[in-house]
Amino acid sequence: MARVLLVDDQSAVSEAAGRLLRSRGYSVTIAWGCDEARLLSVGSYFHIGLIGLPLQDGRALGCALMLRRLGVVEDLVFLTGGAAPEAIEAARRMGPVIEKHAFQTLLRTLAEVRTGGAA
Repeated sequence: MARVLLVDDQSAVSEAAGRLLRSRGYSVTIAWGCDEARLLSVGSYFHIGLIGLPLQDGRALGCALMLRRLGVVEDLVFLTGGAAPEAIEAARRMGPVIEKHAFQTLLRTLAEVRTGGAA
């Protein structure tokens, strides 16, 4: 079972994505921001870091880099909903970027990431 760390401060999106992923067999841990993600990642490992763009504190990209640097996520996927074009482009250099409400695309992308089909 793939473990996902979902970092987003929009509760409706996080809860909906979490329910969907759990129904598809993913183990999902939700962090409501970068600080909580850091705390939850201590002693943990996640196959996928699913990061919301933007986070209200403006630290989404920094959070993704921190999780990768700590070695607690294998792959990164970003959910965007109104992020600046520069942030989206920077995120694309680290992993796939998906619209927050495109849940079917999210499922396809996570499956591809787990099988090595997406970068």
